[in-house]
Amino acid sequence: MDNKILSYALIETFYEKGEDYIDCFWPFTLETFNSNNERLKLQNIKTSIQELFSLSIPNHTLRTILSRAIRKEYLKLEKGGFYSLTKMGNDYLDKVETEKEVDRRLNELFKDMQLFFKDRDIFLKEEEIKENFLSFINNNLVNLVECINSILI
Repeated sequence: MDNKILSYALIETFYEKGEDYIDCFWPFTLETFNSNNERLKLQNIKTSIQELFSLSIPNHTLRTILSRAIRKEYLKLEKGGFYSLTKMGNDYLDKVETEKEVDRRLNELFKDMQLFFKDRDIFLKEEEIKENFLSFINNNLVNLVECINSILI
């Protein structure tokens, strides 16, 4: 799924919970760990965040973000400057839906949309539906979030 959408949704969610913008980024740091016993240095985390999310975070800012994750007990800092997940960090990651699962559910949606249009004699390829859908979401993201928040509040 488009990283812009995911990033904005995460930031907006934290903002609505009353947390500041730095708190919007600590979940990205958790996603860089492949296993619960992995130990990573700051530079490894920075590189993984860049590769996974196309986010370039300066070292000083990343240290601040990692400090927040430590304060929230999702990460711990070990000797030698190694970061590792805590039990809470692992539990958090277990609850996060995988990108593969999100893609699977989105593909089901696009197939259902294709059938919906087909029943109305509108014939679109699944890829066309996906492109139009994601374009619509990108172009209307702020309004969509405000609409959803107004319904939930």
